[in-house]
Amino acid sequence: VVLPSRPLRVSVLHAVEEQHHPPVILEVRTSWRFQQVKDALAKKLGREVLKRRARFVFRPQGQYAQGAWAAFKDDERIGERTHLHVLGIDLDDLRNAVAEDSAV
Repeated sequence: VVLPSRPLRVSVLHAVEEQHHPPVILEVRTSWRFQQVKDALAKKLGREVLKRRARFVFRPQGQYAQGAWAAFKDDERIGERTHLHVLGIDLDDLRNAVAEDSAV
């Protein structure tokens, strides 16, 4: 069952350094795939290389996970997720994007 797409506000944090910066806010749609979210993040940060390097990640549950991060597949739908963690991105890029959002 595919639900109708709707606008969604997503906060993006660096997976390892999440305490060191506020989130970057993206306006996406629930039908988007993670590659489309990466594209939106790359555009917002002005860093095209992020389309290839960035990975949205999560901490899997289970006895063998041991705190490791696992990546979402680029063709997976974002759905109702409103908080995302990212790896493969320079923390300064995130700080600069947050600073620009605050100035607006």
